[in-house]
Amino acid sequence: MTAVASVDQDDYFSLFNVPATYEVDGALLRKHYMSLQQQFHPDRFSGESEQVKRVAVQKIAFINEAYQTLNSQQKRARYLLKRAGVSIDEQRGTAVDLEFLTEQMEWREQLADLTLDEGEGRCETLNHLEDKVKQRLKAINAKLTTLFAADDLSADESIAEYHKLQFMEKLHSEIADLQEECF
Repeated sequence: MTAVASVDQDDYFSLFNVPATYEVDGALLRKHYMSLQQQFHPDRFSGESEQVKRVAVQKIAFINEAYQTLNSQQKRARYLLKRAGVSIDEQRGTAVDLEFLTEQMEWREQLADLTLDEGEGRCETLNHLEDKVKQRLKAINAKLTTLFAADDLSADESIAEYHKLQFMEKLHSEIADLQEECF
């Protein structure tokens, strides 16, 4: 009987042998992910007992969950905050600055107008809005990188930046959905 090798289920970063930082080398992460996929894929254990197969399925599920978490900026930020003992769920009321909220409302209004618009300039306007959103996402990610690198995870500031990231990624996703109609 072949046993399924062990997987470090305590830490996603250790699992993929990458530094526990907000900035992750995507190529290195993917390389280690593919290696783990090959090593633990349940098909490799098809001739084994049901128990061994079940363990392989559990391990590959954990590997997939860990990869999805570290591969997403938002999920990675949430994971790092949780590791640092900062509870996002308990901090739902953390204020996001008024300038950011105003900007969000303006962009949401523009997006709502563009959803209804079928004019020629729609796609160009969507692309312009996407550029603004990408710039804002870049700034938020730079701030989060700085906070995590300095190990400065004061609940108010880190959670406010996390919530900004959530807002912006959702907005970016909605813009991308509308842009599909442009092609």
